[in-house]
Amino acid sequence: VYVYAQWFNFVEYITAYGYPSSGWQYEVYQNGQLYTSYTVYGSQGEIVVPGYDYSANSYYEYTITFPVIQSGNIYYVPSIISTSSIYVLSESSNSVTFYITGNAYNGSNIITVSYTAYYGVIINAGSGGSVSWSLYQNKGSVYGGATSGTVSQGSSQTIYVTPGTYLELTANPASGYSFSSWSVSGSIAIITTSYSNPIVIEATGSGSVTAVYSYSYSWYITGLNSGDTATLYVGSNSYTVSNGQTVTVTLYTSQGSVSWSASNSKDGASPHPSSGTINGPGSITIQYIYPLKITSFTATPSTVTQGQSVTFSWSFSG
Repeated sequence: VYVYAQWFNFVEYITAYGYPSSGWQYEVYQNGQLYTSYTVYGSQGEIVVPGYDYSANSYYEYTITFPVIQSGNIYYVPSIISTSSIYVLSESSNSVTFYITGNAYNGSNIITVSYTAYYGVIINAGSGGSVSWSLYQNKGSVYGGATSGTVSQGSSQTIYVTPGTYLELTANPASGYSFSSWSVSGSIAIITTSYSNPIVIEATGSGSVTAVYSYSYSWYITGLNSGDTATLYVGSNSYTVSNGQTVTVTLYTSQGSVSWSASNSKDGASPHPSSGTINGPGSITIQYIYPLKITSFTATPSTVTQGQSVTFSWSFSG
């Protein structure tokens, strides 16, 4: 961004390099009050403002504030302002306050602002625990000033970093979970290994990193007759089960919700419950129940009188 100033009229030419194509706005303050704001489309804009206040017999005090520009998953942040041939009262990373004390059409009165791109890194804690993160060995920069934080279980956080920033992340498993690995996408390079905890990553652009946890779920089978079997389906896997058996399966948070179901047994017993969905560690008992079978029923007719008892005999199996 270049600012060209003249004594009685302040002419600012703004040239932007590497910005998004959508318009962006900056503000000009005159003697502490918002004088005007300008929206720039494309790479260049122009403004004209007075340099000298004749009624007060003094120069106008101007402050230009340059914005943070967000485009998609990138923040463009003003980082350095340099000046030439103007009377600077104060400056920061995103604004400069000055007098216009000279009259120049040749570009000698210049303000230049440099922008730094910060790319979004999404940290997903996942359902199995929290994730702590920190800037590793001061390599790089995090937008907003924070250099560490914690992402709570089941949530995510986006932090914005300069390319080449190193981050250290630590997975903190919740009760019933164990750390398994890390999953990354986008412009994220793993410096250690995907099974390290903590892990060190380098962000060269936008991307994401997700903690993956493992957990166990158990099914206890009861009610089956000796020699009878059934099938338990968990996700894409199947298990042949018999009475008194416990099936324990290791699952991963990266799988999301996992469905399970149990079949009728070979001899026709039905499971209760017969299906469900798993979202975390736990256990369940499946009770098999056989249908009622009448193997014999005998009744002998007789002549009876009122008040007389009649006895029938029968037997059931199943």
